[in-house]
Amino acid sequence: MDPILLVDDDPHIRLCLRDLLEHYGYPCIEAIHGTDALAKLRAETVSLIITDIHMPVMTGLELLEALQSNESSEHIPRFILTGDLTEEIQAQAVQLGVTKVFPKPYELAKIIQAVHEVLGSPSQEGPLN
Repeated sequence: MDPILLVDDDPHIRLCLRDLLEHYGYPCIEAIHGTDALAKLRAETVSLIITDIHMPVMTGLELLEALQSNESSEHIPRFILTGDLTEEIQAQAVQLGVTKVFPKPYELAKIIQAVHEVLGSPSQEGPLN
């Protein structure tokens, strides 16, 4: 299974998400902002992108715009996390192909349920190696 890319400038949020996802068998890689995420995507194939919206250097929305215009990444499912869920952000998310939006503070159970829905259970794939 390809890893999930976690994009957030807050190391505590990345760690929390990584611990949760890896506990359920989903490998993860991390990026600290959108530009970092694009560099990781050039080097590695991912199964899902979970990104914050408000980050320095390149925001989550700017990252999503870049992904939308790139044929090699337009098919990757995307979740966003935001502490500022407005109707405008919700509309932009839909326009940019976001699969799920999670307002902060988010519920870990809902995130793992959504990951299962999009990717299936890692145990269906066999052992992770």
